[in-house]
Amino acid sequence: MIYLLSVYLKFFGTIILVGLINPLSFIPAVVASSGMLFLRYRFAPCSRDLKRLVGTTRSPVYSQLTSTIHRLKVIRSYHAENISSKEFHSHLDNNTRVAYLMATLNRWSAMRFDWVSLIFIALVIILAIIVRISQHQFSTVEITLTLTYSISLMDIFQWTIRQSVEVETQMTSVERVLEYCSLDQELSIQRRPAKYRPPTNWPSQGCIVFENVSMSHSKESYTQLALHHISLVIKPSEKIGIVGRTGAGKSSFIQTLFRMGTLVDGRIIIDNIDIVTIGLDDVRRRISVIPQDPVLFTGTMRSNLDPFGLYSDAEIWNVLEQIQLKTLVTDRMSNGLHSLVSESGSNLSVGQKQLVCLARAILKKNKILVIDEATGNVDNVTDELIQKAIRDKFKECTVLTVAHRLRTVIDSDRIMVLSNGMLVEFDSPQVLLSNVKSHFTLLAERTGTTEAEYLRTLANSPESYKRWKQETANLDEESKLETTEMDPFVS
Repeated sequence: MIYLLSVYLKFFGTIILVGLINPLSFIPAVVASSGMLFLRYRFAPCSRDLKRLVGTTRSPVYSQLTSTIHRLKVIRSYHAENISSKEFHSHLDNNTRVAYLMATLNRWSAMRFDWVSLIFIALVIILAIIVRISQHQFSTVEITLTLTYSISLMDIFQWTIRQSVEVETQMTSVERVLEYCSLDQELSIQRRPAKYRPPTNWPSQGCIVFENVSMSHSKESYTQLALHHISLVIKPSEKIGIVGRTGAGKSSFIQTLFRMGTLVDGRIIIDNIDIVTIGLDDVRRRISVIPQDPVLFTGTMRSNLDPFGLYSDAEIWNVLEQIQLKTLVTDRMSNGLHSLVSESGSNLSVGQKQLVCLARAILKKNKILVIDEATGNVDNVTDELIQKAIRDKFKECTVLTVAHRLRTVIDSDRIMVLSNGMLVEFDSPQVLLSNVKSHFTLLAERTGTTEAEYLRTLANSPESYKRWKQETANLDEESKLETTEMDPFVS
């Protein structure tokens, strides 16, 4: 911007100097200025829009390149090199097309600016010759000086126009920044009025009420709803299983609880407080979650377990001992709680990362816990350890479990069946399985006749469920022992 101002000052200084030498030069200067301003009027909007398109089409190229590098082993394993290459070339072609248009637009404008400059210089020469012949006012030195500054004037004028267009084009980046700056922001906890802050022990019971809730993932359009008019009451300390086909709305239901979607209609009330009336940080900090893909951050083990530094070392060690992670931290990590965790927890196994997320949830002591198929990617021993910890440590809490395997939630108090974003069934597994036409029974039947019968047995007999859990844990232990005996490299 400062450079552009200096160019403007140089331009006006030169045009005044040329006018003082030959006042008639103002006439072609006005004509040339009008022509260049007209070209700028045509050139600037196109350049601005193309610059925006260049940035838009460049992002998929970088995204595709990054994802290809991260999933290189998978691509090679499935011999999908051609597919990945075609996707990359498609994104690159889109970006190249726009970049080519940008280059041709610059050439188009440069040619026309040169034509205007030639016309201006030609007019100055003609006027100087006419005045020289008719009035004998100008000396050869003055004519030469006029032509020299006229050529310099056109160069400066072209550069001024180009710089002004470039500034306007680059302001598209500022537009994006301003869009983010204009987003509505919540008041911080310290500045938020007391009436918008829940009690410190909220939620104390864990009662969840959905009143005619409809949710959309888009803020602009409410025509495509992810959830349709869901009404339900989840009692305190109740264990709820959430099942349904892919795209049924299981994840959308959880996102709504964390206020991650747009609430189109209805209310969500937790312990007599509408979650829309309080801050996002209050809602999300008071609900614990154990995700399907465990999330760990680069840092120490302590910062992953207690990011805000709210708990003592003794409390953290106590929780680690309860979930059998203390041995890992003390024996395999030389610095204990201050041992480093690699990016995304790459120096830990999937089961260990899941246990760290479980320890984080236990430390928070929240009354509501959300589990998104936390045991889907772990062995049966870790599965049993997680399930036991959830039963023992969260028995007084409300637990919502999103399940892709029906056995995971067959011991729940009630099961919520979702279909196309609608709540189609909500009852105990015994009642749902006793109805041969229920959606839950149909889901069970799709797993096979034997599995469906076994699910009925597990649902009707808690002892059978416990026995099944113990058997699967024992089988997993035996398979590990056999693998160790057969493989001399397993220590």
